[in-house]
Amino acid sequence: MKEVCEVFASLIQRIVGIDTRPDNATVDDSRDPILRRIAALAGEYDATAEPFVVQCLHAGHDVAIAAAALDLLCRRWSRTAEYLDAVHLFVRGVAWDEGDRLRLAAIAIAGAWLQEREDLPLLYELIDIAERGDGASDAVRDGAVRALARATGYRGKPISLDL
Repeated sequence: MKEVCEVFASLIQRIVGIDTRPDNATVDDSRDPILRRIAALAGEYDATAEPFVVQCLHAGHDVAIAAAALDLLCRRWSRTAEYLDAVHLFVRGVAWDEGDRLRLAAIAIAGAWLQEREDLPLLYELIDIAERGDGASDAVRDGAVRALARATGYRGKPISLDL
């Protein structure tokens, strides 16, 4: 699993310019054929690459890779419907997401999803986070407020927690 996620991290770096690896980490050049194959699929959905990305989504040891996998599945490939359980889980937060990077990505995806579709449990979850914060950081509460604004079509002044 760690090897798969290292390849995915290198792929994300090449596609969107985000380095998810530690400063001293390297990716073996022998994996280049895999990288080329996945890079070719990253722009548009292809079922042959999906299992590889899903493995990285559930890689509890690397938040940056899991967040990038969620983004690829839900935003780039428009597969949110297939991964709603994961979105719900990550909106609530997972213990291994130190710094809330994955949670913030899931909250943003939830806002986009709710803009187009009904999902009352997800809506209530965002409202709960925005109102009470469930012990969440200000960044997470602010993310929930922004996701709710997106879901409702709000296009006014930037949203602030100082309501």
